[in-house]
Amino acid sequence: MKNIFFILLLINTLFINAQESIPTLKETPVKLAELDRTAIYPGCSGDNNNELNTCLSAKMRKLVSLNFNISMVNTIGLSEGRKKIDIFFIIDEKGFVTNVEVKAPHPKLKEEAIRITKLIPKLEPGKLRGKTVKVSYSLPIVFVVLEQEEVIETKKMRKMRLKRERKQKKELRKQNKK
Repeated sequence: MKNIFFILLLINTLFINAQESIPTLKETPVKLAELDRTAIYPGCSGDNNNELNTCLSAKMRKLVSLNFNISMVNTIGLSEGRKKIDIFFIIDEKGFVTNVEVKAPHPKLKEEAIRITKLIPKLEPGKLRGKTVKVSYSLPIVFVVLEQEEVIETKKMRKMRLKRERKQKKELRKQNKK
């Protein structure tokens, strides 16, 4: 029986993409570097965009690592090797994640990536020339699938899995009450 060992890596957690090279204040998402003030993740603070971006990146990494359903990877039959999921989205003028697009090596991974983006909380939107603007983000998730005889679940992995399962049950209960 084939077992899969999964390692989650976030390489260069956030890549920022712009649709055009010259930002406008209307419909075109702008590059992070062009913003007067970057989008701010809840709980982040700093004196400059570099500090805010570092915090945003760390919060995104934590969100993915705590919520990505690692056990699902064992069930979809991925071949051994490096795998990458590219998530593209826009933080709109109100701070919400919109226009999510995903490139993944398996449909289940695409579904999981979309589920993860729905967990991103409302952000404080980015500003350019004193006005809130759309900002385009790219979030790559890179992992390695290894074939092994036995998968050993570490204490940390077990703790994260149990926490994620409790959270999912809680969310289901909330949805059922609606």
